[in-house]
Amino acid sequence: LIAKNFDELFDSPFIASDSVQEQIKNIEGVSFHFCFQGSIQIDWDKLFDDFEQFIQYQISLFRGFPHKSFYFLFQITPYSAYHGVEHHESTVILLGPSYNVFSSLYNELLGVSSHELYHVWNVKGIRPEDMVPYNFSAENYTHLGYVTEGVTTYMGDRILYESNVFTEQQYFKELSTLLSRHFHNDGRLHYSVANSSWDTWLDGYTPGIPGRKVSIYVEGALSALVCDAAIRKNTNYKSSLHDVMRVLYDPKKRVIAYNADSYKHLLEEISGVDFTSIFNSIIYGKEDFGPFIQEALQVFGWQFKELTSKKSTWNFGFKTQLKNGFQHVLSVLDNSAAHLSGLVEGDEIIAVNGVKIQQNLEQWLSYYASQKITLTIFRNHNICEIELLKPNENQFYEYKILTLSNEK
Repeated sequence: LIAKNFDELFDSPFIASDSVQEQIKNIEGVSFHFCFQGSIQIDWDKLFDDFEQFIQYQISLFRGFPHKSFYFLFQITPYSAYHGVEHHESTVILLGPSYNVFSSLYNELLGVSSHELYHVWNVKGIRPEDMVPYNFSAENYTHLGYVTEGVTTYMGDRILYESNVFTEQQYFKELSTLLSRHFHNDGRLHYSVANSSWDTWLDGYTPGIPGRKVSIYVEGALSALVCDAAIRKNTNYKSSLHDVMRVLYDPKKRVIAYNADSYKHLLEEISGVDFTSIFNSIIYGKEDFGPFIQEALQVFGWQFKELTSKKSTWNFGFKTQLKNGFQHVLSVLDNSAAHLSGLVEGDEIIAVNGVKIQQNLEQWLSYYASQKITLTIFRNHNICEIELLKPNENQFYEYKILTLSNEK
């Protein structure tokens, strides 16, 4: 094997192992290699049935596949793991634990695989001009993460739905997750998805300062949903975001460069309407996504509902995680009861009204719901008490997608 250049060498991962489980499936004239490394009991029939459907669908959208073969390199771990990286002729996907991959994690396997396959076109074939040619010696800054990862995240799940791999309810679950991640992040009030894309090179995937930024995956996917719906609505469903991405792509070239203006212009050319408001408001601006998303969902005959959570911590506006047997505050929503009470990220909650908690914080908060609640916390090597104010309208809500004919 000889790489044509450094870019191809760096873009060609491999697994050196004598325990890889591999099968090859020919789909639309392309040899797709499915390679599993790690302890995993593979349901090949189930895998091939579902993968063939969305692979065929993606190939049909772009009217061909740019390579003669493609490798899905699955690294399966005995512990919890989730990640995926795109390459021209392969993808490396990390997932675990092993015993859940073909059960509770199966939709994650489908989702990340569809996402990474779509990157063959979007990112590997269609790339922001900031990254053409790719500079391996320095950071490659771009504001276009809402296209590179946002459109890909949206399309990854959308294609599973359109190709009948996902049922409507399974797709609704994915959309609900996106809504929760969006509305549960105060960063949406302070930073645009375009600016957050630029900052990806500064702090990567780490949360950083609470409420500082948003996600190119989440807000990028939601803005892609809004753009897709606008195209479908204004063309009477004759065109969609699929057409935009297909026109951007050129099978005769290995990489096609675009910028924000050319992407926006193509959206407008195919839809016949001005996208300035969408771009200024939710892509390069910080306006409320809610009305845009609701209008977009209605194009598909859907809507979202905001529901009060059954979790007491969410009602007060904070989330926790168990760490080394102790309950730590993971996040606090701006202007929520928890925020106004003085609770901050990193606080360790020891007791509720003098009762030591033992992985039962939710139960004690619910038990004392009608009474005054005092939290005993450990912060910066000091123990202190905080009186928890009653919940207000600023809470971590749950989100549900419904058809317009079923509003319950």
